[in-house]
Amino acid sequence: MSQRLSIIPKPLRFLCLVGLCTQLLACASVSPPTDAQLERLLQWRPVEASNLSLPSQEDLFRLTPDMEAFIHEHVDSASRYGRLRQLTKALISSEGLALSYDASANGTAAEVFQQRRSNCLSFAILFMAFADYLQLDAYANEVRIPQTWDVHGRNTLVTYRHVNVVAMGSSRRQWVVDLNQGIYSPYYPQRKMNERALLASLYNNMAVEFMLAKQYDAAYAAYLASIDFSPRDEDTWSNLGNLMKRVGEPELALVAYRQALQFAPSSVAVLSNVYELYREQGNDVMAETLATRVKRARERNPYYHYWLALNAYQQQDWRGGLDKVERALALNHEDHRFHFLKAVLLKNMGQSMQSARAIEQAKLLGPAKKASHYSAWLDLLTLDSPAES
Repeated sequence: MSQRLSIIPKPLRFLCLVGLCTQLLACASVSPPTDAQLERLLQWRPVEASNLSLPSQEDLFRLTPDMEAFIHEHVDSASRYGRLRQLTKALISSEGLALSYDASANGTAAEVFQQRRSNCLSFAILFMAFADYLQLDAYANEVRIPQTWDVHGRNTLVTYRHVNVVAMGSSRRQWVVDLNQGIYSPYYPQRKMNERALLASLYNNMAVEFMLAKQYDAAYAAYLASIDFSPRDEDTWSNLGNLMKRVGEPELALVAYRQALQFAPSSVAVLSNVYELYREQGNDVMAETLATRVKRARERNPYYHYWLALNAYQQQDWRGGLDKVERALALNHEDHRFHFLKAVLLKNMGQSMQSARAIEQAKLLGPAKKASHYSAWLDLLTLDSPAES
């Protein structure tokens, strides 16, 4: 399937995909690991035993002669914005690289160029390599996509990281270059990524792939390499804990989880991993300590109320769903999905004008890909509104 690569202007307000699916649990106090415990975790296996060859920081953006020739063939504009548009088109069009999306396509710029497949992280690496060669002012941008609570009917909380590129066009205007525009919104939390952060994310993604393939020594080596470059990343520590649990090392898994909590004490994902581990070990006292705070944590989580609202909608309980989504909006007013669900509920309650206002908010806050969908809803509601008393 062909991919559409978008360049969209970046508003003044300032998302590889790393996914975590975990039960929602409450915040609870978990003590940090000792130095001796950390040492045991970080020396579980000799890294050399994996025979793993990881790309270096120098490898990440290195261009091959074929890549340089490709750029000279497709990019010749004198203006910064012209080069930006030509580069974007060259990467995705059938006349150029015809890059396709593959969630498992982790690699350096040269590897992505050769394979012509990328995920959002490796696309950002490739784009940054070419941008540097073309003297474009650009940086990789990590976006935290808001959590989704149990939208597939399982008692799970799903969080994602997404990576795109922010580039400077003409008149110092910022533009977002995104391989998957549909999941991006300028209102999501974002941060600039340096080369070390990109390399750490690449190692983490590779480790996940190794772990899924049951190549546990390689996964362990890649996680440690990721930690070397980004030692305060709670997701990598948590993923390392998941690996330890898989290989039958529950005590070391707990060490990794506890370390993750030093950098993200309120991480519901990590805390739920700790809870599950305690429960599996039969440590009912510690598990209960965490579980007793579930209700309070849920009440503070807007995505839990969003999930309740979705359930109410599926049961055609419009009023109950509206109450729940209003609670979600009180906790987080900037998620377009909340406003859209509110609009649908109000529409079903016969309140078209109020529904239209909610759709306007959803359109304002949502990604560009959703704009036409929300506009169609708005047109429908505008036709309905004169009949509303």
